[in-house]
Amino acid sequence: MIELDATDALEVLAWVRGERPGGCVALNAPAGSVVPAPGVPQGLVSSVQIYDTPIGSIAIKTVKRTAAPRPWLEPNALMAREIAVLESLSRIRAPSTVNTIAVARDPGLVVMQAVTESRRVDQVTGVSTTDIESVAECLGELHKTWLPSSADRVPWIAEDDLWRHILDDSPSCLDEFVVRFANVFGKFDPSILRKIVRIGDIIDVAVPLRNDPLRIASLDLRSDNILWSFGSKMRFIDWQFATLAPGASDLAVTIGTSAAHVSPRLIQSAISIYSRASGTDLGDATRGFAVGLVLRTAMTIPISIYLPHRDLVSARKRDVAIHRLTTCLGIVSKEVSEVVGRAGPSLRR
Repeated sequence: MIELDATDALEVLAWVRGERPGGCVALNAPAGSVVPAPGVPQGLVSSVQIYDTPIGSIAIKTVKRTAAPRPWLEPNALMAREIAVLESLSRIRAPSTVNTIAVARDPGLVVMQAVTESRRVDQVTGVSTTDIESVAECLGELHKTWLPSSADRVPWIAEDDLWRHILDDSPSCLDEFVVRFANVFGKFDPSILRKIVRIGDIIDVAVPLRNDPLRIASLDLRSDNILWSFGSKMRFIDWQFATLAPGASDLAVTIGTSAAHVSPRLIQSAISIYSRASGTDLGDATRGFAVGLVLRTAMTIPISIYLPHRDLVSARKRDVAIHRLTTCLGIVSKEVSEVVGRAGPSLRR
């Protein structure tokens, strides 16, 4: 992984914009055409574009230059966190994670190798059962390969101020969230949300379960944050909110934001596939799934209030994700209640 300085980063950006036809010295790229290809939709604090280049298909993530409504949403800080995660993952060649070619901390930039024959998915329409099952398989393979422990002294998790700030902001946003999005809840009873936002710290729920140590979790593994191919392989490309949590947490995020049809059968099948692929006890995987729903919900509440959705597409994407998330909370309500109940001694008063 190449560490780029500011000058190198600007050269890379000029190259992909077609302003340097002679190639890109910073990436050891020869002269040749650079053609934008179908990429992933833009996120709220960063954007990704795929290019076909002389060094293959690459994906470039850049920071959006927008004012952060809250300190924990500051784009450069989130990018720095992601780069730290990518450095950890690159050392072990973790499956289903991107091959990171180069990074720049200022301006924030990540150059990744894209999948061959990539395909676009629509988060509003949702991804298929087959796609969800592939995510479960790939997550299991990742977690079977890398099991970080406290001895790793992972720098991006040692003092998790990011998630502490997210959980600090969640309670004050709840009333507005319930009023604004009551029409997308469906039959969901929002009373459980009041228990979720009382969780004081991520460790209240993201504690090791019986046989399931904490794993790397993106907690933003929406379909937009996956590079999809026409086969079963994929690459997870977003780690800006990464933390350590029970392994099936990210599976909950994918289903709870991006599954075309959320159902008890889909959830049970995906958890079973993840359990087998990762070697995790099925009961622990089920509880880990519930932890993911709790953490994603606690994150969704303030983000939905603080980050504006300036166009109909992004607003629709948000509303559909909230509906899917609350549907999942209803399906596994027993396990979710156990998760927030276990956090009881540390709940806010």
